Amino acid sequence: MNMINVNHLNKKFQDKTVLLDVSFSIQEGRITGILGKNGAGKTTLLKILLNLIDKTSGTVDYTFQNKHIPYGNRALYRNVAAVLESVDNLYDYLTGRQNINYFLNLSGISPASKTSEINSLFKKFDLSSAIDQRVGQYSRGMKQKLALISCLVSDASLLFLDEPTLGLDFVASRTLIRQIKEINQQLHKTIILTSHQADVLEKLVDDVLLIDNQKVRFFGPYEEFQKTFSSFGFVVVSSHFSFKANNAITVDSSDDGKRVTTTFKTLKDQQEFLKKLLEHGITVHAVQNRYPSLDELLRLVF
Repeated sequence: MNMINVNHLNKKFQDKTVLLDVSFSIQEGRITGILGKNGAGKTTLLKILLNLIDKTSGTVDYTFQNKHIPYGNRALYRNVAAVLESVDNLYDYLTGRQNINYFLNLSGISPASKTSEINSLFKKFDLSSAIDQRVGQYSRGMKQKLALISCLVSDASLLFLDEPTLGLDFVASRTLIRQIKEINQQLHKTIILTSHQADVLEKLVDDVLLIDNQKVRFFGPYEEFQKTFSSFGFVVVSSHFSFKANNAITVDSSDDGKRVTTTFKTLKDQQEFLKKLLEHGITVHAVQNRYPSLDELLRLVF
């Protein structure tokens, strides 16, 4: 079942078109990643879906538990939770715990019923020692964690996560990825997210919505995105070389610098590179064909 249906959506800021004839449908229980260059309109789209800013034209409709909710209806807010990079909705004069309790009360949820879950999330995000500190004393990364906790602890069936790993260290980022997977798989929550970190999206998304030049360039399963925008990646693992690898998508050295993994889009480029390696007496350790990573795909797309 589709939870969100967007048809012929347009958004202009004065004379500047930000979104043009955007149409897509989000299926219930899936994780959708929104991709695009900086300024492509990703955050604007999220704000429109959340009814935080007005659309210029087009339709946006929601279905929660088989009940249709028209765009602009306040019932939407009982079913969604969001973390937006450009919106700070935390209260500095309240403690971390008080912030969470406040948002739960707004949603009609008893904080007491969530005590165990709240404490567990604070522990997982290494915030237990700050749970009763005022948020004004939090660092940016700590505030990001708190905003994520408020989103994850809610009973909302639809979550919007805009750059959720921004300001998080490696451990916290991996904790968040695990939490997102868990709530999606165990609680069947629908999640829409953006991220500049391709590896985050690659680990999470079921579907990809690619926005380019204000329009939807692609929408569908991640596997189809791979097939649409790239043939198999053509990989060569060799010893170190000093010349330029023409037309390479990526050139990555091992930690010790002894081996280099070079990826090409076409078989022809791979074969020409192999010939050059052999001419220079460079050892070839492996030749592989594989789908490129999301990071490599985005370099191809943009």
